[in-house]
Parts: sequence; structure tokens; C-alpha cells
Amino acid sequence: MANQIQLEVFIGLFVALLAVMQWFNKLPSIKTISDLSATLNSRGGNILVLGSMAVFFFMIAVRFTYYVMSLSINGKLDASDSIAMAAFTWITGSAFGGAFTSMVKAMTGEDPPNKNGPVTGRDAIGEIPNVTNSSPTGAGKTP
Repeated sequence: MANQIQLEVFIGLFVALLAVMQWFNKLPSIKTISDLSATLNSRGGNILVLGSMAVFFFMIAVRFTYYVMSLSINGKLDASDSIAMAAFTWITGSAFGGAFTSMVKAMTGEDPPNKNGPVTGRDAIGEIPNVTNSSPTGAGKTP
């Protein structure tokens, strides 16, 4: 119950802060938000996001390791508890490994193979698309 009240207080303070910022015209403009999203969508932004996620997952993995060790020392966990080890494997392998390897791939300097679609001219299921229908209304479609 106390956690729910703390969450409601935090949300209320956040909304009040937004109202005060709006009153004094201190909210960021749409251009600023657009520039921020464009920056995060660039290669440098991707490296920044992936690097911070790799650090975050590494910190979580270290904390979880110490937590599992404390459970083992206190006798609350024995060698047959596989859920803790499965969680540890996911944190270190999938979460941290995925973020770190994606960051390294983003740092290689290579462009993605094709940002706008398939290279071969085929659609997602491997069929050649009908290119004779060029208008959205269907005019020019061959029977």
C-alpha cells in the first residue's frame, strides 16, 4: 500500500511540475524534441543508447549475482533452484550480451544493408511485387 501511495505522489508531482513549466513557458519545443529523436536515431545516438543499456544490464547482473549468493549463504537457496540460474543466464547472456554486441556492431562503421526495403526486389514473403499498379486507387492495374 505504501508503494502505491509513493507512486501516486510521484505522478502527482510530475504532473504539477509539467503544469508549472507550461505556465512559465519552459517546456521544450517540438523542434527540440524532434532534434533529440533525430540525434538518438543516428549512429552516435544508437551507440549511446546501446552503451548505456550494456552498462545498465551489467550492473543488474552484478547485483543479481550478489543477491543469489546472499540467498545461498542464508540457506534460502540450494543447488537445485534452477529459476535463479535461468534468470542469471538471461541477464548475462541475452540482455547484456545483446546490448553489447549490438553496440559493437553499430561502432564498426558499416551501414545497414538496406534501410528502405529488400535488396532483391522481392517483398517480405519472397514474391515479386506487382509494380504495374502505381496509383493508390488501383488505376492501371493489369487483370
